Amino acid sequence: MNQIYEAHHEFHLALLTPAATSWDLRILSTLWRASERYIRIGWGKLDPDPSEHRRRETHHLELVAAFRRRDPELAASAVDQHLSRNEATALLALDGPGAAGG
Repeated sequence: MNQIYEAHHEFHLALLTPAATSWDLRILSTLWRASERYIRIGWGKLDPDPSEHRRRETHHLELVAAFRRRDPELAASAVDQHLSRNEATALLALDGPGAAGG
């Protein structure tokens, strides 16, 4: 399972690297590593569901398509949508069966 999370991190880093400064990358890497345990807790509950993996793949392909268009507004919109979807998914995962208080 570690490979999935490492590949996910590398994917997002590859999208960000062309536009990010070394300072940006240092801060983002620090934040990524600090939040990783929570990502694994929330998404770990969803990992057994094959449809969840297809959902993730579809959303990541949408990001790649937006970035390939080289349109900053389209890329920004795709990232915003990706983050919003992830926030909603995380809240569902953390609120679902087996969640603390859930």
